Amino acid sequence: MKRDDLIHPEVSGNKWRKLKHYVEKAKGRDGIVTFGGAYSNHIAATAAVGKLLGIETIGIIRGDELEPSSNPTLSKAHADGMKLLFVTREEYGFRDQLAYHKQIKQEYGNVVVMPEGGAGYEGIVGATEIIKEQDDFDLVAVSCGTGTTLTGILISLGTHQHVMGFSALKGVRIEEEVRRMIGDYFLDKSIEDDYQDGYSIFDEYHFGGYAKVDAELIDFMRSFYKHTNIKLDPVYTGKMMFGLIDQIKKNKELRGKKILAIHTGGIQGIQGVEAKLGQLIY
Repeated sequence: MKRDDLIHPEVSGNKWRKLKHYVEKAKGRDGIVTFGGAYSNHIAATAAVGKLLGIETIGIIRGDELEPSSNPTLSKAHADGMKLLFVTREEYGFRDQLAYHKQIKQEYGNVVVMPEGGAGYEGIVGATEIIKEQDDFDLVAVSCGTGTTLTGILISLGTHQHVMGFSALKGVRIEEEVRRMIGDYFLDKSIEDDYQDGYSIFDEYHFGGYAKVDAELIDFMRSFYKHTNIKLDPVYTGKMMFGLIDQIKKNKELRGKKILAIHTGGIQGIQGVEAKLGQLIY
């Protein structure tokens, strides 16, 4: 397991990777505006970066029924100085439209508008830096939300290697997003097909959808911690490791392969899920 969760206590894992180049872009500008849900690791990490580096941050949050005190993720982001703007789910659907970005800049000045989850060119570039050595493993396992981290890893791998992506979302075609991001990264849509055999998406381990959990997943996470002393988060990495181990049990072809699992951080998400469950996970 590659422990990217140990990069930084608040800005860890793939969030550190994906934020890196957006932060560079924000230097000398009026701040960063980005998007996320109520339990978003991305929102928490962006707010923490803003506090650490003195960058103004604004988070546009999906769901106008929420308040900053409604969960630990938003409370921490608010405490770190992020301005939280709660919008309807209908308005949130405009988050990738250039006209909406123009409206944001008219209101907030010369800001960097960062896509949800850092799912843009800068985020992909950061994710390519996760993998440095290409000869030590056959497969890479990673959790997926927007697909940005998987795309960056995929681009950086050798042709003899393969990425296993475990979706934390229900009913989302991550393959389509990966293809789009590959085309955008290389500025060449024709190259998308060159990578289609380099990865697989497993979408049967979402446990009901984003930030949804059940007793089976919680029991697995507790058992994994007991045997490894490594905490997984219930939104992403817990589902990824559950799925990876299940695939190894079911698929004899995986046995004997060198597999590198990426711990993408997100430990802050534990508190929010614990609040929903009314019990501690660890």
